[in-house]
Amino acid sequence: MRLFLTLTTMMMVLAPSFAWACRCYPPDDTVASKAYEEADIVIRAEIISPSKGFTQSGPLLTVNTIDVIKGENVPATLNLNYNNVPAACGSYFEKGQITVIGIYDTRDMSKTDAARGYGYRLMSSCQLDYIRYYVDHMKTQQETHKHEIIETE
Repeated sequence: MRLFLTLTTMMMVLAPSFAWACRCYPPDDTVASKAYEEADIVIRAEIISPSKGFTQSGPLLTVNTIDVIKGENVPATLNLNYNNVPAACGSYFEKGQITVIGIYDTRDMSKTDAARGYGYRLMSSCQLDYIRYYVDHMKTQQETHKHEIIETE
């Protein structure tokens, strides 16, 4: 009986930590750099329409590009496939929100991942956090050092 009570108590204490499938680690320079490098496109965007419906590969998010941070030939308006379930590392957006996002360009059918051929796909919420960290902290530091080097020459 004592063993049963001990196990039951442990399950009650530990169960909430197992219930949430997506757990992002705090960003650091290494994971932030890796996420930034993995992104095909990084933009500052305004959320036009967070989808309430689904496409063949999931919900659709429509954004207007405000500023291109990484990438070439980025359309002014993008329709992105994305995961909108936070428990599964998805993202929640509100209409009019302005944010930095990382995007995979999966239009190329020769890609080997499961997302090939579906157009543009938003990165997971953890990766987005890491990219925002990179853009806000690391990229700013790099540009500051670049300006310092140019000014001292």
